[in-house]
Amino acid sequence: MIRNPWYKSLTLCFLLMALGMGMFMPPSYAAATIAQPNELQPVQQFELKSEKIVKVVPNNDAFQKEALSWLNSATGLSTQLSLDDKCGSIYKVPLKKEITKEFKGLTFVVSEIFLIYCPTKDPLILVFNKERKPFLLTFSADVKPFITMVDKAQ
Repeated sequence: MIRNPWYKSLTLCFLLMALGMGMFMPPSYAAATIAQPNELQPVQQFELKSEKIVKVVPNNDAFQKEALSWLNSATGLSTQLSLDDKCGSIYKVPLKKEITKEFKGLTFVVSEIFLIYCPTKDPLILVFNKERKPFLLTFSADVKPFITMVDKAQ
């Protein structure tokens, strides 16, 4: 029997759109976001296996530095079309200020960076172009310091 994993590609598309629209933010944090727009939004960890946010930690300069290092070390566009829905997490890191990044003829206007992390695979970052079209990028920076900071954060 041949199994067509079309649903995984479809799931990835919906997941990327939902991430871009901020749909994973819990209601309590969404309310805080509206009430205090000048504050740096928290870092969120969305676990793929449980399909929920499992950790929310205050954002700071160290998280900003790590996320920007991923973007600045981008090496190419990913050809991956599906996510292993049982492996790893997606980390949302809102940036202090929106930045514009040129990469291989594309212009990205980045206000948040999403790290797609599975311990057994190469990590990816998700960014959006000016039209909010999602792009998965490969990169060379080490993510372990970031993962450790999130794990140790309260």
